[in-house]
Amino acid sequence: MSEVKTNKITSLASNNDITLEPDGTGVVNLADDNKLTFGTGSDLEIFHDGSNSNISDVGTGQLVLRTDGTQVAINKGSSENMAKFIADGAVELYHDNTLKFQTHASGATVGNTSSSGANNGLLIINNGGTGDAMLRFDYENNGDRARIGTSTSGQQLEFYTAGDNERMRIDSTGSILLGGDINTSLTNDGSAFVISGGHHYLKIANDTSSSSNSTMYMNRIQSDGDLISFRHENTTEGKISVGGTTVTYAGGHLARWSRLSDNSKPTTLLKGTVMTNLDEMLVWTGEDNEQHNHTAISSVEGDANVAGLFVSWDCEDGYNDYFLAMTGDMVIRIAQGTTVARGDLLMSAGDGTAKPQDDDIVRSKTIAKVTSTTKSHTYDDGSYLVPCVLMAC
Repeated sequence: MSEVKTNKITSLASNNDITLEPDGTGVVNLADDNKLTFGTGSDLEIFHDGSNSNISDVGTGQLVLRTDGTQVAINKGSSENMAKFIADGAVELYHDNTLKFQTHASGATVGNTSSSGANNGLLIINNGGTGDAMLRFDYENNGDRARIGTSTSGQQLEFYTAGDNERMRIDSTGSILLGGDINTSLTNDGSAFVISGGHHYLKIANDTSSSSNSTMYMNRIQSDGDLISFRHENTTEGKISVGGTTVTYAGGHLARWSRLSDNSKPTTLLKGTVMTNLDEMLVWTGEDNEQHNHTAISSVEGDANVAGLFVSWDCEDGYNDYFLAMTGDMVIRIAQGTTVARGDLLMSAGDGTAKPQDDDIVRSKTIAKVTSTTKSHTYDDGSYLVPCVLMAC
């Protein structure tokens, strides 16, 4: 046995089971043959052979820990990989000698051996480089999958089923696109909740060339009640309800578009003003028109050609169009000094206002029936508005 020196621990056992001593450089060597052995069967060994450091259960071949200067590896037996810790900080985990998880410069990949995310796997996570998915749930052979954000798709969430068929998308604006052509165009098949420049709208487009089904279904189950409520400033202004086999449209009237013949927008054209038909048809660029005609303020007393009542302006594309109420709930303008009663039938007074008929027979000149004498508004010229039910103007 060699001489015992300072900082040198030598096993006193006859078989040299444990020997620890420093070499000339201060590195602790494990016995003269660079080995630390526990147990008489050499089941666990730690040794250094100049190029590799290993911990191995050589008796059963179940665990090997290696380092070659670039990585630390844990192996099952001599060749089956279990885990690797690489010098640049990367980690690789294996199952059945197949790489299942890795970190790399792009981020991390799970269930895929490619950092590009191009191969199929159960889950891919990386930094979203060109063509890469930041997160993708995938299935072999381009099966069902979901992807979150790629540089080529503008940071959006995509859902695929039945192979490589996209079914839903949440794009960078927050719009939700469903089915069909997966876009916000109103001329393409599909549905979408669209956010565009602060404008929110619902798109439902059905390709009728391939389907005879309705574009939208509203189904209230088990009880009668509202199907749709229409609100303004958080107050319900109208609704569509169902009761038995009857659908009720409440709180509104039917209207159509019209325009003054000179395309003007006078401030003197007031809500509830009686309008008359003209033979001139409206013209819109790039849009056909079969039924909308110009109108003017009614100037004939008892005018049988009444078109409806002015409601509000609807100015788009450089045209000063407006809505004309034709049938249903509305308010009608009555001249100052004219008195009406509930149940009165009204006709044109010849100055844009209405006045009571002389009889209670519905005629071609009949515009509306007064439902209340409550004045909802009085204008500067003294004319006022009262509720009415419009006839079929």
